[in-house]
Parts: sequence; structure tokens; C-alpha cells
Amino acid sequence: MTQHLSSAAAYSAPGKKQRLEALDAARLLAALGIIWLHTLPINPRFGALSNLGRIAVPFFVIAAVMLVAEGLRRHPARSFLDYAGSRFTRIYVPFLIWTAIYILLRDLKSWLRPGNPTVNLNPGLLLIGSAHHLWFLPFICIATAFAFITIRLSFRLRRWGYLLAATWMLVGITLTCISSPLTPKGDLNSFRWQAGYSFNLTWDTLPVFCWGLALAPAWPTLRNWLGRHTAAFWILCLGIAAYACMIIFMGRSTWLENIAGTLLLLCAFTPWPAPLIKSLAWGGRYAYGIYLVHVASILGLETLLVRNRTQLSLGLTLIIFVLGTLISIAAAGLLTRFKFTRWMMPA
Repeated sequence: MTQHLSSAAAYSAPGKKQRLEALDAARLLAALGIIWLHTLPINPRFGALSNLGRIAVPFFVIAAVMLVAEGLRRHPARSFLDYAGSRFTRIYVPFLIWTAIYILLRDLKSWLRPGNPTVNLNPGLLLIGSAHHLWFLPFICIATAFAFITIRLSFRLRRWGYLLAATWMLVGITLTCISSPLTPKGDLNSFRWQAGYSFNLTWDTLPVFCWGLALAPAWPTLRNWLGRHTAAFWILCLGIAAYACMIIFMGRSTWLENIAGTLLLLCAFTPWPAPLIKSLAWGGRYAYGIYLVHVASILGLETLLVRNRTQLSLGLTLIIFVLGTLISIAAAGLLTRFKFTRWMMPA
């Protein structure tokens, strides 16, 4: 209890460092959720459990929107062209590099395991990438640029900005009730199917994106309130645990995923127990690197260890998850350590 109170005290007025550490801890948990999400489906019998990891993408989306708002408060005179150029360099350029890397890895897997498809080279790769998780980088690049314009407008409108925020909240709630209008069609390796897949993933994250735009004007007040209440951490954790239980028993739910991602973001700005902060915060800086590398890790481990998916045990699936996590963290750490590879990591 003393440790928790000291953590809360460090979080208060001068506690910017503590707040960022909690956000880093949440980022690491979200990155682990992504690895879980992409590991479990290799085992058809336990693939449904992968839905527990779907909290991660909504969290990364709303966290990115909140950071746009924070940046605009610190640098209100920053131009849109300057911001957009920075996003292009720090997100889209690494996306192109990783698209090329995954083309080579898929070709290598096809060579080692004849019958596995190679990447269908087409201009659409410039938008959706060559692996199923790379869609997120162009999306977040465009989404944060749009958020920059919208949040700046809401700040300038002052009181009317709250009306705009309420509108975004209603739009987000409405979108949770509307299924994606597009169904992926064609061969799994075709651009048509991959574009439909990426569109559906984008559609699923639009509610939490809208909620981020809605929270932006009131974010400093909400953030400070969260930082003063130790109980908020436990209440939000209970909410996330309830999400996990509902997902296990009810199956996938897009609106639950968006709500849970929002809860994790709010939780990241509450006072965390000090031991928990120390054990997790170190990995937050590698979150995007883990996201980019983990599919290569899982792909490699699956190629080496899995001969028949239908006979894959839960134990071996969990081994692949643990090994994939360790390899991804190590690779992300190495890539961020050296100057000539650090630019490959989005920021």
C-alpha cells in the first residue's frame, strides 16, 4: 500500500515522468497483446482465445490521438505541413522498408516450404503493405494528420469545441452499431482481398478514433483527475478484466474492443503500483518495434516448429508465443540501439 501511495505521489503535480512510465507500461502490454493475437490463430483449436489481444489496436489508436493533442498544447504554432512531413518520415518511410523486408521473408518461406504463397507485387502494397499487420502504419499516419487538423480546430473554437467533441463522441457510438460495408473478396493473396481486409480493420478502429477526438479538449482535466485517484487504476483494471471475460464467453465484439482500448489508455494515466511500473515501463519504448518484428518471429518459428496445424498442441502454441515475444523484444532492442537501424522504428 505504501508503494502504491508513493507512486501516486510521484504522479501528481511534478509527476510527468511517472505518467510517461505508466504509458510505456501500457504500451508494452498492448504489444504483448498483438503478439498473442497473431500467435493463437496458427492453432485452429484455440484461435478464438486470440481475441483477448484485440484490445491493443484500439489502445494504440486512441493513445496516438491523445499524443497529438498533447503536442498541440505544447507547440500550438506548429504548422500542419511540418507535422505531416514529420509523420511521413517517421511512420511511412519505415512502413516502406518493412514492406520490402516482409516480401523477402515471404519469398524465403515459400522457398523453404513449397506451396506457401509469395507476395503478389502490385501498387496496392504502398498502402496496405506486404504483411497483414503493416496496414496500421499508413492508417495511423493519415489518422494522426486528420486528428491534428480536427483537434486544432476544436482548441480554437473554445466553448464550441466541446460541441464538436460531443459530435465526435456520438459519431463513434454510432459507428459501433454499424458493420463494415465491405466484405473481402477474391484470393487471400490478391490485392482485392487484402484491401478489403485492411478496410475492415480500419473500420473497426474508427469508433475509438472518434472518441479520442472527443476527449481531446477535456484531456488535461481528465488526465489530472485520473492522476490524483489511486482507486481509478483498480476500477479501470476491473473493467478490462470484465472485457476479457466477456470476450471469452461471448466471442469477438468490436464495440467491446474499442471500449477496452479506451479503458487501457485511461488506466495508463492513473497511479500504478510502483513494482508494476518498474517491471513493465522499460519495454514501452520498443512497442512499435515489437509490433513490426513480431510477425517475422512467429513466421520463422512456425516454419521451423509446425508441420501440421491440426495437430498443434496448446503447449507448443504457447512456446511459440513466448519465444516470439522474446525474439521480438530482443530484435526491437537491437534495431533501436544502432543509428543505422534506428530510423526503421516508427516514432
